[in-house]
Amino acid sequence: MKPFLIILLLLLVVVLESASASLFDFLEVSPNLVLSLVLSLVLLKDFRQVWRYLLVIGLLADFFSGLPFGLISLSLVITGYSVSLLNRTTFSAVSFWVIAGFAFLGTFFYNFLQIFFYRLFFSPISVGLNYLLLESFYNFLIILIFFHGLKKRL
Repeated sequence: MKPFLIILLLLLVVVLESASASLFDFLEVSPNLVLSLVLSLVLLKDFRQVWRYLLVIGLLADFFSGLPFGLISLSLVITGYSVSLLNRTTFSAVSFWVIAGFAFLGTFFYNFLQIFFYRLFFSPISVGLNYLLLESFYNFLIILIFFHGLKKRL
């Protein structure tokens, strides 16, 4: 896939998530489209090949979110690197169960980083386990769609 098309996809996902996140709400939880795209990219390609895209999508998401600037991009890059490293050193091929595992693991780790950095620099926040489980499931479904759509084009 050409870099221009990847950046266009990144812009589309950020705008879609920021503009219509409430459309996907179920039990007050919506999928994280940006995280799903990031996890799909690092499962398909090596981190060294996509880290620039992760940084761009993180900065765009930071710009459109109400969170402190840099919080999302830092969490996305660390999560992307961690998932890529674990994928490279542990699994030889990406299967349905690997995608499922990384969807849940990546979502938990990303939210942990968000909470950690927010608490470290700002004020305490809390997120319930039910929220994390439901968001992980949503992200898993979105990652399946992104992964299979990108697999043919990357």
